[in-house]
Amino acid sequence: MTIGRFLRFFALGLALIVPLNSAQAQWDSLVGRVPRGANTIALFDVQKILASPVAKNEEWSTKFDRMYASGLTSIPPGTNRVLLASQVDLEFMEPIWEVGLVESNSPVPLASVARTHGGTLDEVSGLSAVALPDDSVIVSFDAKTVGAMSPGNRQEVGRWIRAGENNPLSAYLAEGVRFATSGTPIIIALDLQDVVTPVEIRRKLEE
Repeated sequence: MTIGRFLRFFALGLALIVPLNSAQAQWDSLVGRVPRGANTIALFDVQKILASPVAKNEEWSTKFDRMYASGLTSIPPGTNRVLLASQVDLEFMEPIWEVGLVESNSPVPLASVARTHGGTLDEVSGLSAVALPDDSVIVSFDAKTVGAMSPGNRQEVGRWIRAGENNPLSAYLAEGVRFATSGTPIIIALDLQDVVTPVEIRRKLEE
């Protein structure tokens, strides 16, 4: 599994406009675990997406279960919310690191994840973990919350765990999260602050 696999199922929903629901989604525990320096974030309220008219008509829930059973996605059935974040080198469009966080309504057995994806059970900073062959590590933060980090540098994973739930986002990404907490089921944000110089912008506009 790579972090990008977290998006395979949800890519179907990016073109979908789902009606805004006024119910407040509690994202704080996931958002607070995003490492410092993130410049991209994506949030998916899975249950709202699966409850949309298009998802019901096309039986996304059933397809989702099949994808998980066949190993095409690492997001288990019963997932409530998914958060993806990364720090991307925007000059070369290459990720420096990527994380994914999943909140489920039932416990996620890491032993099953290890068997399905050929991983090795481990323990990092006191938490159960699985090291996967694709250079990523999955961590069980609690019974119903798991996270994945790539590259799977064990020392960096340990630092991520010890950083806790109080890591600040940039102002722009935090604004995107506010839309999610207001009920928007899919949010994708990219922080471009200071990416290019005023001189570069002026030159491009004059071309």
